Amino acid sequence: MDCELSEQMVQTHSNSMYLTVLLFLVMIQIKHWYIDFVNQSNAEVASKGIYGDQLGMNHSIKHGVGTFLVALAVCGFPWIVWAGILGGLDAALHYHIDWAK
Repeated sequence: MDCELSEQMVQTHSNSMYLTVLLFLVMIQIKHWYIDFVNQSNAEVASKGIYGDQLGMNHSIKHGVGTFLVALAVCGFPWIVWAGILGGLDAALHYHIDWAK
């Protein structure tokens, strides 16, 4: 009986983890769509190819802040440091990828 209960708990935890990852990925996609297609100005689009331009950096910072907020919403306050690291990585990568395009 105990073994069956333990297996059920592991399965429930595993399903919960998959749903959390799925929720995170869906929310990141929504964040990306919103910042790139709803919130981005024409001036930001034009300046992304100029390395170091403030508007291009602002656009990437929006992505980083959005990723931070999504990670914090999904994972909770105990993960705030990792959410901040993830947001910073997203901002840096997004900036350089946009610039390289």
